[in-house]
Amino acid sequence: YGKSALVLGYLEAWLGKDSMDKAMKQYYEQWKFKHPSPADFRKAIETATGQQLDWLFNQLIESNQKLDYNIRSAKRITGSGGNDYRVRIRNLADVNGPVILAAQRKDSTLSTYLLSGAAQIDTQLSLPTGATHLQIDPLWQMPEINAKNNRYRLNAFAARRSEEHTSE
Repeated sequence: YGKSALVLGYLEAWLGKDSMDKAMKQYYEQWKFKHPSPADFRKAIETATGQQLDWLFNQLIESNQKLDYNIRSAKRITGSGGNDYRVRIRNLADVNGPVILAAQRKDSTLSTYLLSGAAQIDTQLSLPTGATHLQIDPLWQMPEINAKNNRYRLNAFAARRSEEHTSE
């Protein structure tokens, strides 16, 4: 039962509370006083959210595959004139679930990004001024097997420069 609760919490973090509540209410209304199967639950949730959730049902619930992402690099894009970064994330395990990524300063989250899961994620993000590091899953909502590799310190010079601009 613990695995199901953990995985559904991860799904809620990905979809958002309102969307998850709506999907669960639709599931309840469709199946109250009946005997649904796990396949019925899956179909109801996928229909209500409009999303295909293979990563959740096939990879996390119905197998013993693991989830482990690692930030490979985060480099400022030269010539962008702002805080645009190219961020590369690598999947070190089997599950291609979505990634919850936060731009932070100390222990404070400045901005959160929801990224679709893949073996390799290569994305461009505009980070908030003053961000000193990136953190995968800062609120422990993903069933990651190794949280020790979830933090990436941004370029110290760039972070210091951003902090100087915010204090002016």
